[in-house]
Amino acid sequence: MMRRRSLLLAGLIAFLLFLVALMPARLAVHFIGGGKMLHFGVAEGTIWQATIRDVYWNGIPLGNVRLKPGLLAMFTGGFSGHVAFDHKDRNGRALLSANSGLKITGLSAITNIYAVVGQQALSGSLQISAPQFSFDSAGRCVSGNAKIRSDILNQAFLRLGFDLPVLEGTADCQNGELEFRFETGDDNIRILGNGQWRGGARIEASFALHFLQTADISKAMIETLEFAGLRAAADGWQGHLNLDLK
Repeated sequence: MMRRRSLLLAGLIAFLLFLVALMPARLAVHFIGGGKMLHFGVAEGTIWQATIRDVYWNGIPLGNVRLKPGLLAMFTGGFSGHVAFDHKDRNGRALLSANSGLKITGLSAITNIYAVVGQQALSGSLQISAPQFSFDSAGRCVSGNAKIRSDILNQAFLRLGFDLPVLEGTADCQNGELEFRFETGDDNIRILGNGQWRGGARIEASFALHFLQTADISKAMIETLEFAGLRAAADGWQGHLNLDLK
């Protein structure tokens, strides 16, 4: 009798696991949640090997997102597992835990960015490496920090005769926003800047350009800087960028 009960119990467990394994991918999106922050086209595959197409999170297009949850992920009332996204303008991967909010661990991502300075159209890339970020259910940045690198200004300053290293800096959460600080330079100039991401596909940034050899600033250089939309101030030439993620 005991052996029969054991066999029945084992069979029931195997049947339940079989049903869980065949659950549709859309259920994975349900466990992630995201509310109004998450939009997508279709979900394909099973809950354990899901591909979510045409994903937008907090206004940022992520393209196709692949989900691989951990073994017990769905039994905890939320989602936890590996996430990878692939879009024509960006890609990345991370570990994701979702339960009333999002916790992103080990994020490694790169995205194309676009901007206009004065009458100059610029394009470049932004790399983000973050050990951990947390967002609430409304998409506000709660905690976390990251290292960033970008070459968005390189082509513009190359036209001015300056071959600069890429911008490097950090990002962290401040009052629900993601705050950026960055800098670059050489023996002739120094660029310091900051930016804010408040959700959506745009980062608002401002920067100050300092000439270390002020006697070398020619009239032609000044005219070029003014044409590019920069304005002279007491603490250097000031510029503003709207970095679009598209």
